[in-house]
Amino acid sequence: MDVLKKMFSDAFKLDDILKIPVFPIISVPENETIWVDEQTQDNILSKIPESDKDIVFFLVLHGVRGAEACALQWQHVNIKEKYFVPVKTFSRGKLRDTTKTGKIIPRPLHDDMIDILEKYPASLDGERFVFTNPRTGGHYSTDVLRRIWNRATKKAGIKINIHQGARHSLASQASNRGIDIHLISRALGHTSLKTTMRYSHINTSTLRQVQRPSKNKVISLDKKRQATARSLPLFLGV
Repeated sequence: MDVLKKMFSDAFKLDDILKIPVFPIISVPENETIWVDEQTQDNILSKIPESDKDIVFFLVLHGVRGAEACALQWQHVNIKEKYFVPVKTFSRGKLRDTTKTGKIIPRPLHDDMIDILEKYPASLDGERFVFTNPRTGGHYSTDVLRRIWNRATKKAGIKINIHQGARHSLASQASNRGIDIHLISRALGHTSLKTTMRYSHINTSTLRQVQRPSKNKVISLDKKRQATARSLPLFLGV
């Protein structure tokens, strides 16, 4: 639609047409963002073979794009300073020297991932890929990652793709913990906050914090206080 508008605008400026036609406003409904909680992710991870688990765990912990995880090289990982930098990506099977957004943004390494990477044999070759496919000895491909993930979700009885189960879920989980949306945006490497907003969904359990406590909980709390008050003299030796 934008291309069509520009075409008519240029034609109007060149006096090829008398006026620019009025374009109808088309409202496109926002797609539902599907995500899962940490427990569901752990269930899926438990169905993944040990030899392939590290790269999938990396996706779940950091929310990077699959092609960026496949392209991650040791020269862009600093275990001592606890960060990594997604600099490259795979596109149509070819290694590209830029990510999807073209921006280089350092990301913190999760402590659990540091424990795993510290056990990897030291590599003097900075261009060596961090995660290697045990079947080929080379880097993983996004197609292989999808197949590994899809087999695991099928075993777990959960219907969700790898992008939703890792990247989308990281953003939504963080939002439900009350993490500032700007921090989530930076952690995901987004160039637009609007992009992050569609990933963040607050579930009803989070919204429940706004409500007053239930009567049962209040009564239970009162009983607990009364019991504490009765036992206090004994505790003090009175």
